[in-house]
Amino acid sequence: MIGVAVVALALVGLVLYLGQRTPDPATAAASSGTSSPSPSASTPPPLTPEQIRAIERAERIAWAGQVCRARDRVKVAVAVLPGLALEDVLSSVLAPDEARQRLQSGLDDLTVEMDGLGRALGRAPINYVEANDAIVQVSRDLQSFSTARDAASTSIGAIGNVRNPLELLPALQQAVTDVRAAYDSGQAVLTRLDEVSSPTRGELKDAFRAASPCRDRTPQASS
Repeated sequence: MIGVAVVALALVGLVLYLGQRTPDPATAAASSGTSSPSPSASTPPPLTPEQIRAIERAERIAWAGQVCRARDRVKVAVAVLPGLALEDVLSSVLAPDEARQRLQSGLDDLTVEMDGLGRALGRAPINYVEANDAIVQVSRDLQSFSTARDAASTSIGAIGNVRNPLELLPALQQAVTDVRAAYDSGQAVLTRLDEVSSPTRGELKDAFRAASPCRDRTPQASS
């Protein structure tokens, strides 16, 4: 009996020992502070070449639309200048301050829209090589406009410094001449922009054709 008891105790001890050495998986996980791995949040698959091209095309079209909206505002501002120069000014010899203000206001409006066009051009997608070439070309004409604008602004300001009535008409005529030069420079910018955005160039052709603000290419009638 003693032998049986000893064997029984030995078996019980072995069971207890093995229980301590091989804990239940759930108990082990709980005691170690870890849990069974849960499915990780799914990450989106990488974009396909077709998707990348579609995104880049959408960016080009959006940029072309911004440029065309800015172009149309420049057209409106440019169209005002000939009327100011030829009608209002030369018939306003007895009201030089009013003539000066009208000329300067028209020139300022055109400058604002030209600046807006420059900003729109500068928003071209960074890797858009064709757009960069177009920007370089139009930027030259924008710089020419800036030079003509500065000269016109100086001539307009000189009207207010005239004290001799005999010098008033020549001052007005000079201001008109310089404002018309700024007008011509503005028209040159629009002509250049139409050239670089004409539908004969790969990605430029696609962008300017697809952008809705660019579809009406009818020039504004000048007054």
